[in-house]
Amino acid sequence: MKLLNIVLIILLSFFFVEISILQVFADDPFFPKISSTPHPVGSGARSLGIGAFIAVADDATSASWNPGALVILEDTETSIVFEGIHKIDRIHFSPNSESNSFQSISEENINFFSIAYPFTLINRNMIVSLSYQHLYDFNREWSFPMKLIHEDIDAKLIIDENVNYEQSGRLSAIGLSYCIEIKPGLSFGFTLNFWDDNLTKNEWQEGYYITGTDTIELPIDIPDLPEIPPGTFEYIDSHKYLLKGFNFNLGIYWAVNKKLILGWVFKSPFTADIEHTSFSLINQAGFEEDPIKIEYPGEELDMPMSIGIGFSYKIKDNFKIAGDLYRTDWQDCTYKRSSGIEESSISGDRIGESDIDPTYQIRFGMEYRFESPKKTHISIPVRTGIFYDPTPAVGNPDDYYGFNFGIGVNFLEKYIFDIAYRYRWGNNVGDSVIYNYPGDFSTDVSEYIMYSSLIVHF
Repeated sequence: MKLLNIVLIILLSFFFVEISILQVFADDPFFPKISSTPHPVGSGARSLGIGAFIAVADDATSASWNPGALVILEDTETSIVFEGIHKIDRIHFSPNSESNSFQSISEENINFFSIAYPFTLINRNMIVSLSYQHLYDFNREWSFPMKLIHEDIDAKLIIDENVNYEQSGRLSAIGLSYCIEIKPGLSFGFTLNFWDDNLTKNEWQEGYYITGTDTIELPIDIPDLPEIPPGTFEYIDSHKYLLKGFNFNLGIYWAVNKKLILGWVFKSPFTADIEHTSFSLINQAGFEEDPIKIEYPGEELDMPMSIGIGFSYKIKDNFKIAGDLYRTDWQDCTYKRSSGIEESSISGDRIGESDIDPTYQIRFGMEYRFESPKKTHISIPVRTGIFYDPTPAVGNPDDYYGFNFGIGVNFLEKYIFDIAYRYRWGNNVGDSVIYNYPGDFSTDVSEYIMYSSLIVHF
């Protein structure tokens, strides 16, 4: 009878392990669900150097900053912008201090490409442009150990795991812009943005690869009970998303006088169609699940509205300052699942239960241009700026700050080369990027961004 009880306890314990592993990975609150917030990426090395560009916007990147300023361009212009990004996350888990670590990722992309053609019609200056814009970035890679304890009246399950998480992808758009000079010093423009994976790579994916061991501790000491060896497991869960949608930007550029310029931009909200597929697999000693691939039809992502105002003021002919204030309504960024459930894309909570506020970016910058003798036709602009650039989070936005500087060379007023650097940081941020973690979680983030651009006038 004693032997029968021992065997029964062992069998129940193994059954408990199998069921608990599935629960932990399926929907247990101890399992971290990491998600990146889409962070808008600005276009242009000159704009990055100054930081505030809504009322400056005097090159082809104004298609993304303020299309109302495009008419400033007097010559046909083509431009290309390259970017390099290095990001460091210092992650902090409490009480899981074994998971604290440094994580980093680097990448290079084409940030912007365009061609703009100015012309005159019915005695008015006009311009059209075609552009590619890299707008949102999703990249993150994390790898860390974690120890989870799952208790029941029958036994305690201790899970030692290694978590590998990766999220990658981007959102970009093909922009068709038009701008008209309403009267001298006042112009209006718009950009039609086509977000389509068939035109540009509009997709992102996230995945977890988790391996580890599970150990059972029984609540009582039973004589002659053989030691239950640790079990091993492997968990894979990946999701891929393709996005298609359309929105527009409106812009106004107003030269109040020879020194002061005001700018206004509106970026419309839009609903994007999402093609979502997932793949999952659980392998465990004594239990193996067949791979599962699921397609989720009819899912949608609501992207939020943004609105910004800016000014630039010419202190001297070769010295100007600029400032921007920019609001994004992240509380309206929602995801509609194929089941019909609508969630906040920031917190993962259902609509009505989510506590997300809009963010307000504040940027201030300046540009000083060193002029060479006129016969050489060379100028060297130097730029710098500071900014407050929060990201959406549960309760209150996470605070990010930064500074930027850049330098350029203008040859013969035809070839323009610029390079710019930006450093952006946030401390004790990101507690919303892991859903349902029962302890305290935060990150210290450092971002290093370099832009270089070439503009050619014809």
